[in-house]
Amino acid sequence: MKPTIAIDMDEVLFPLSAELVRRHNLQFATGYTSSDFVTYVLGDVWGTTYTESVAKVHALLSEDLSEVRPVVGAVDAVRSLLRDYALVVVTSRDRLLQTPTVRWLERHFEGLFVDVVFAGNPHTGRGFRAKQDVCQHLDAVCLIDDSVDHACDCASSGLPVILFGDYPWNQTTSLPAGVTRAQTWPQARELVQPIFRL
Repeated sequence: MKPTIAIDMDEVLFPLSAELVRRHNLQFATGYTSSDFVTYVLGDVWGTTYTESVAKVHALLSEDLSEVRPVVGAVDAVRSLLRDYALVVVTSRDRLLQTPTVRWLERHFEGLFVDVVFAGNPHTGRGFRAKQDVCQHLDAVCLIDDSVDHACDCASSGLPVILFGDYPWNQTTSLPAGVTRAQTWPQARELVQPIFRL
């Protein structure tokens, strides 16, 4: 049985900030860029309440996502990892976005993931599960995620984490033991092999 790697969805597979910027600017005639997204609290970026920002994200991501291209290098890297690992998407997206999310994954990553786990958002009150708990349940040997918080939580329980990307929202002066940054998918793929192959 292959060991399991948990892979985050947004900004690791799906270019969320760029797509939110594009859709928001088109719909609301704004001039945001991806560099404006320095926090996961989108209400702080958009000047809205948390509830309003969640509703806005759901509305923007409930539209057709099929033509949105994956993060550069993701498809090739996932196919490469599949030779030695079982791959599971573990996303903080709410289950309300399950249909468009699964459709997008089926279009761009058909047959490459054994499961998609919607861990949810702790602020919505709808079946939230910490990624640390999800990864333990999956008996994952690694998490690839763009969130410093998720990375630190999982590393604290002994799970190796690849912190993906060099984004405005995941900057930090230091990373705890067990967390290694990869700025691109080729880097992430190379990091997995020597660290996690037993």
